[in-house]
Amino acid sequence: MNIYIGLFLFFIAAFIIYRAIKIRNHFRRAISREEKVMQYCATGIKSWTTAPAILESVEVKTVTPDGQSQKFKLAIKLTFDVSGQQYSCTQSPYSSLTTHSNVTAALLRDDIISSGEYSIYYNPSDPKESFYLFNGFSSWSDYELLLKKQN
Repeated sequence: MNIYIGLFLFFIAAFIIYRAIKIRNHFRRAISREEKVMQYCATGIKSWTTAPAILESVEVKTVTPDGQSQKFKLAIKLTFDVSGQQYSCTQSPYSSLTTHSNVTAALLRDDIISSGEYSIYYNPSDPKESFYLFNGFSSWSDYELLLKKQN
Protein backbone atom coordinates (compact mmCIF):
# COMPACT_ATOMS: atom_id res chain seq x y z
CA MET A 1 0.00 0.00 0.00
CA ASN A 2 2.83 2.42 0.83
CA ILE A 3 4.34 1.90 -2.64
CA TYR A 4 1.08 3.08 -4.25
CA ILE A 5 1.03 6.21 -2.11
CA GLY A 6 4.68 6.83 -3.02
CA LEU A 7 3.95 6.40 -6.76
CA PHE A 8 0.92 8.65 -6.48
CA LEU A 9 2.97 11.39 -4.77
CA PHE A 10 5.74 10.96 -7.35
CA PHE A 11 3.30 11.46 -10.24
CA ILE A 12 1.77 14.51 -8.58
CA ALA A 13 5.24 16.03 -8.07
CA ALA A 14 6.17 15.27 -11.69
CA PHE A 15 2.95 16.86 -12.91
CA ILE A 16 3.54 20.01 -10.83
CA ILE A 17 7.10 20.32 -12.17
CA TYR A 18 5.86 19.80 -15.74
CA ARG A 19 3.19 22.53 -15.35
CA ALA A 20 5.68 24.92 -13.73
CA ILE A 21 8.07 24.50 -16.68
CA LYS A 22 5.23 24.98 -19.17
CA ILE A 23 4.04 28.16 -17.43
CA ARG A 24 7.62 29.48 -17.24
CA ASN A 25 8.08 28.90 -20.99
CA HIS A 26 4.78 30.65 -21.70
CA PHE A 27 5.95 33.74 -19.80
CA ARG A 28 9.32 33.63 -21.55
CA ARG A 29 7.53 33.77 -24.93
CA ALA A 30 5.35 36.66 -23.71
CA ILE A 31 8.43 38.51 -22.48
CA SER A 32 10.21 37.95 -25.79
CA ARG A 33 7.25 39.57 -27.65
CA GLU A 34 7.38 42.48 -25.22
CA GLU A 35 11.13 42.76 -25.71
CA LYS A 36 10.66 42.80 -29.49
CA VAL A 37 8.30 45.76 -29.25
CA MET A 38 10.50 47.54 -26.75
CA GLN A 39 13.53 46.90 -28.96
CA TYR A 40 11.83 48.80 -31.78
CA CYS A 41 11.00 51.67 -29.44
CA ALA A 42 14.44 51.72 -27.81
CA THR A 43 16.56 51.50 -30.97
CA GLY A 44 15.93 55.10 -31.75
CA ILE A 45 12.83 54.48 -33.82
CA LYS A 46 11.45 57.79 -32.65
CA SER A 47 14.47 59.50 -34.21
CA TRP A 48 13.71 57.86 -37.57
CA THR A 49 12.09 59.86 -40.32
CA THR A 50 8.30 59.93 -40.37
CA ALA A 51 6.06 59.74 -43.39
CA PRO A 52 2.31 59.92 -43.89
CA ALA A 53 0.84 56.53 -44.64
CA ILE A 54 -2.33 55.06 -46.10
CA LEU A 55 -4.10 52.26 -44.28
CA GLU A 56 -4.40 49.37 -46.73
CA SER A 57 -5.85 46.78 -44.36
CA VAL A 58 -6.35 45.96 -40.71
CA GLU A 59 -7.86 42.69 -39.55
CA VAL A 60 -8.13 40.59 -36.42
CA LYS A 61 -6.08 37.37 -36.67
CA THR A 62 -6.60 34.34 -34.44
CA VAL A 63 -3.46 32.89 -32.89
CA THR A 64 -3.39 29.54 -31.09
CA PRO A 65 0.14 28.94 -29.74
CA ASP A 66 1.09 25.37 -28.81
CA GLY A 67 -2.43 24.12 -28.07
CA GLN A 68 -3.19 26.97 -25.69
CA SER A 69 -6.41 28.97 -25.73
CA GLN A 70 -7.07 31.29 -28.63
CA LYS A 71 -5.47 34.72 -28.68
CA PHE A 72 -6.00 37.56 -31.07
CA LYS A 73 -3.76 40.14 -32.68
CA LEU A 74 -4.09 42.68 -35.43
CA ALA A 75 -2.53 42.40 -38.86
CA ILE A 76 -1.98 45.92 -40.17
CA LYS A 77 -0.68 46.98 -43.56
CA LEU A 78 0.10 50.59 -44.38
CA THR A 79 1.77 52.00 -47.48
CA PHE A 80 3.96 55.09 -47.69
CA ASP A 81 6.12 56.91 -50.25
CA VAL A 82 9.78 57.85 -49.95
CA SER A 83 11.30 59.75 -52.88
CA GLY A 84 8.63 58.46 -55.25
CA GLN A 85 9.15 54.81 -54.21
CA GLN A 86 6.25 53.04 -52.48
CA TYR A 87 6.89 50.85 -49.41
CA SER A 88 4.73 48.70 -47.13
CA CYS A 89 4.74 48.76 -43.35
CA THR A 90 3.39 45.76 -41.44
CA GLN A 91 5.32 46.06 -38.16
CA SER A 92 3.59 47.54 -35.11
CA PRO A 93 3.01 46.71 -31.47
CA TYR A 94 -0.38 45.33 -32.52
CA SER A 95 1.27 42.76 -34.78
CA SER A 96 3.71 41.69 -32.05
CA LEU A 97 1.43 41.52 -29.02
CA THR A 98 -1.74 39.51 -28.42
CA THR A 99 -4.90 39.75 -26.35
CA HIS A 100 -7.20 36.98 -25.08
CA SER A 101 -10.30 38.92 -26.08
CA ASN A 102 -11.64 39.00 -29.63
CA VAL A 103 -13.81 41.96 -28.57
CA THR A 104 -10.74 43.91 -27.41
CA ALA A 105 -8.92 43.18 -30.67
CA ALA A 106 -11.98 44.33 -32.63
CA LEU A 107 -12.18 47.55 -30.59
CA LEU A 108 -8.49 48.22 -31.23
CA ARG A 109 -9.03 47.57 -34.94
CA ASP A 110 -11.93 50.03 -34.95
CA ASP A 111 -9.79 52.57 -33.08
CA ILE A 112 -7.13 52.34 -35.78
CA ILE A 113 -9.68 52.65 -38.59
CA SER A 114 -11.40 55.65 -36.99
CA SER A 115 -8.15 57.52 -36.31
CA GLY A 116 -8.03 58.50 -40.00
CA GLU A 117 -4.47 59.84 -40.07
CA TYR A 118 -1.52 57.48 -40.15
CA SER A 119 2.15 58.21 -39.83
CA ILE A 120 4.92 55.63 -39.80
CA TYR A 121 8.55 55.75 -38.77
CA TYR A 122 11.08 54.45 -41.27
CA ASN A 123 14.83 53.98 -41.29
CA PRO A 124 16.20 56.74 -43.56
CA SER A 125 19.02 54.49 -44.77
CA ASP A 126 16.62 51.59 -45.51
CA PRO A 127 12.94 52.60 -45.87
CA LYS A 128 11.91 48.93 -46.04
CA GLU A 129 12.55 48.94 -42.30
CA SER A 130 9.48 50.72 -40.92
CA PHE A 131 7.23 50.66 -37.88
CA TYR A 132 3.78 52.02 -37.07
CA LEU A 133 3.43 53.41 -33.55
CA PHE A 134 -0.22 53.91 -32.73
CA ASN A 135 -1.73 56.38 -30.27
CA GLY A 136 1.67 57.55 -29.03
CA PHE A 137 2.71 54.01 -28.04
CA SER A 138 6.05 54.08 -26.25
CA SER A 139 6.00 51.19 -23.80
CA TRP A 140 4.37 47.89 -22.89
CA SER A 141 2.45 49.63 -20.09
CA ASP A 142 0.96 52.02 -22.67
CA TYR A 143 -0.34 49.00 -24.57
CA GLU A 144 -1.79 47.47 -21.40
CA LEU A 145 -3.50 50.75 -20.51
CA LEU A 146 -4.97 50.95 -23.99
CA LEU A 147 -6.33 47.40 -23.67
CA LYS A 148 -7.84 48.17 -20.24
CA LYS A 149 -9.38 51.39 -21.56
CA GLN A 150 -11.05 49.45 -24.35
CA ASN A 151 -12.56 46.79 -22.02
